[in-house]
Amino acid sequence: GINAEYMGIAAIMDVEKPSDKYMNPLHWPHCSYFAIYDGHGGTLCADFLKDSLHNFVFKDGHFPSNPKEAMRRGCAAAEKSFVELAQEQVPMDFSGSCGVSIVVID
Repeated sequence: GINAEYMGIAAIMDVEKPSDKYMNPLHWPHCSYFAIYDGHGGTLCADFLKDSLHNFVFKDGHFPSNPKEAMRRGCAAAEKSFVELAQEQVPMDFSGSCGVSIVVID
C-alpha cells in the first residue's frame, strides 16, 4: 500500500477556456489535466495545488501554444501564491507537496 501523509488527486476532463483568457473559443484545444499530489507536513499545500495549479497553467499566456512553458510558469506562480497563503496562516503553515501532472491536448 501507499504510505503517504496526504495524497490529493486532480482530474479535470474537457478543460474549458478560462473566461479571462483573451482567445477565440474556437481556437481553444480539447485538453485534460491529471495530477497526483503527495503532501507532507500538513495538507494545505497539496490541497492548494489540487484546487489551483491547473488554473495557473491554463491562464498562463503561453497556454495552449507552449504548454511546457505554461506548466513551468504555472508552477512558479502557484508556488509564489502558496507561500503567501502559508505565511498568512496562524501559526504559519510549513506543509509542502511533491506531485506529478500531465496535460493532454488533442
